[in-house]
Amino acid sequence: MYTFVDSKALLQDSALRQINEDYIEKRTRIGLRKKIISPISAQDYFLKNDNSNIEVRFIKDGFYPFKSGMQIYDNKVSFQTIDRQNKIAVIIEDENIYKMHKLTFEFMWENLGNA
Repeated sequence: MYTFVDSKALLQDSALRQINEDYIEKRTRIGLRKKIISPISAQDYFLKNDNSNIEVRFIKDGFYPFKSGMQIYDNKVSFQTIDRQNKIAVIIEDENIYKMHKLTFEFMWENLGNA
């Protein structure tokens, strides 16, 4: 599973933070591995928490000025807006869209290195 997420925005909303904590617990329990690209301002959050099932690489905050997330998995791409006034989520299941976003993620992942 690959994820782009504005972790800082996610942590500012208590309801979304709780949903995320429940999701992390479930994902950890089933052993699902995950790669995450997140703004560098969220680095402290990842350093404080158990990261045994995730790898994280960071981008400059200026490259990620939006409150949203995207998950790429199982021929699906899900998009979430992480905004108190406009919460929305959409899942697209399409092999071609999945492959395009997977390639984009992998390209960014490789070019971010092990920062």
